[in-house]
Amino acid sequence: MNRRTLLKNLSISAAAVSFPAWANAWTKESLPKVGSISKTQETILADLVDVIIPRTDTPGAIDVGADQFVQAYAATMFTEKEQAQFMEALEEVDAVAKAKYAKGFANLSAADKKSCLEAIASGEDGELKKAIEQVKNLTIQGFTRSEWYMTEIEGYTMAPGFYHGCVPM
Repeated sequence: MNRRTLLKNLSISAAAVSFPAWANAWTKESLPKVGSISKTQETILADLVDVIIPRTDTPGAIDVGADQFVQAYAATMFTEKEQAQFMEALEEVDAVAKAKYAKGFANLSAADKKSCLEAIASGEDGELKKAIEQVKNLTIQGFTRSEWYMTEIEGYTMAPGFYHGCVPM
């Protein structure tokens, strides 16, 4: 085994350990209920998630409920200070959109939303860039650990292996 593979496997293992039990092969119904986010912030988060993994010929992040996953993760895994920073970052995204396009983030076209996120990523606000990167990472984690992705893309079966009781000898 080479060192690069070992480091990759160790980082995946470390990420898996820090993940809550409900976050693996989750469904919209299995997520813990959270209520600490306002409707406006919820809309901005849903739009962010939709820009990160849009619907194509396969379901997008919104279709599998990755926005709800990000909310649940933030509500259960972040400290109160981190939750406050997370919610503040969502409002800052809306403020950047209003400053650049004179519209709220939710009212922008898909191309403008993507452009707005690219402007934030290349901007000078380090905290906002970090928060957007965190949303991006959680969206990818939520999407790739969703029930749809695990069953349709990864071919996950609950109990692998099958019993063939009657086989010719």
